[in-house]
Amino acid sequence: MKDINGEYPIIISFFNNNINIFKYLIWNGADCNTIDNNGISLLSLAIINDKVDIIRILLSRSNIEITRKDKHGNTPFLKAIIKGDYEIIKLLINYGKKKKIDININEKDECGNYPLISSVNNNDLDTVMLLLNYALDNKKDINVTDKEGLNPLMISYSRNFYKIFKYLLKFYDINIKDSKGRNILFYAINKRDVKTTENLINMGADINSEDNEGVSIIDYAIQWGAIEIVKILLKRNNLPLNKRNSKGKTILINIINSSIRISYKKELITLLIERGVNMNIVDNDGNSALYYSNNFSSIGDLLTKNGAIYIHK
Repeated sequence: MKDINGEYPIIISFFNNNINIFKYLIWNGADCNTIDNNGISLLSLAIINDKVDIIRILLSRSNIEITRKDKHGNTPFLKAIIKGDYEIIKLLINYGKKKKIDININEKDECGNYPLISSVNNNDLDTVMLLLNYALDNKKDINVTDKEGLNPLMISYSRNFYKIFKYLLKFYDINIKDSKGRNILFYAINKRDVKTTENLINMGADINSEDNEGVSIIDYAIQWGAIEIVKILLKRNNLPLNKRNSKGKTILINIINSSIRISYKKELITLLIERGVNMNIVDNDGNSALYYSNNFSSIGDLLTKNGAIYIHK
């Protein structure tokens, strides 16, 4: 029965913080799934207001509806995720396990965010671990992405949440690409992160991957002037040194045409020569590497000394 203001006694006791009356009402038949005048359940109200004691009382009942949506489409679980409260999230998941209630951890909240994505963005390792373990135990898909097409691994690395990133490496395919066609190696190159690049390559990251624009890993590293990473890539046996990229340029030509300092260019070119690169492959315009070295006499000398031929169409 509602009062003169149209509200249930259980709701009033909740907002008056009268825990004893609240317990009495619950244990004497009050509906633990009562909805207030705004269409929000008792459980969601408790989550929104950080009332863990009330949540525990409600979850002690056998019929609490933890998957019921409010008028915004949010379940109590999504409310807890939005709040970023690990203790409450754990209570809800444990209740779901106990009552064999399936919790949809891949349901978006009213802002279009997945629980796992939200937890990563909150830098909440404990909740990330909790959600991943639940997902694996219940065969839930963990390959969710944000609005930019980034998965949890990419987000954690981009935001410098390295503890989460290190943990997620156990679960995610490092060769999955974002909406731009870039795997996690592109992100490491963007930061000139030598250590992470080496670790990813040793874990099996595809160094010959290309993005949607046809830019390869080695092209990207050269563009960013990531010298140490370029060296690492050039030393890999599975990098095709003589292949022309989507624009018809070889690695050698790209290095010569890049904005990298001359001294570094010479160092990288020397490494290519030691690896047996073919210096006389022409690009789609019919020009060889020596042609592009016209403005760099020291590079031209280095190429000529090692057998380069001037070819210009």
